[in-house]
Amino acid sequence: MNHSHHPGVPTPEHVSNTTTLARVWLNRQEAADYLGVHLNTLDRHVKAGRLPAHRLGTTVRLHRAELDSAMFGDAA
Repeated sequence: MNHSHHPGVPTPEHVSNTTTLARVWLNRQEAADYLGVHLNTLDRHVKAGRLPAHRLGTTVRLHRAELDSAMFGDAA
């Protein structure tokens, strides 16, 4: 399979934890890593309404700025 690559755009095999910091929308595992918690802990906080999450079909995404605000208040 031939995929064209655009310079400066990371391909999936080049995505790392440092790229996660630059992303605005995070998947559940990326959000857990960003917050330094276990995935189960993240899920409990989302279910309890302490962390905002957005469902897009079957996919759950968390906005990094919303996580910062929920964790650190408006000072973040």
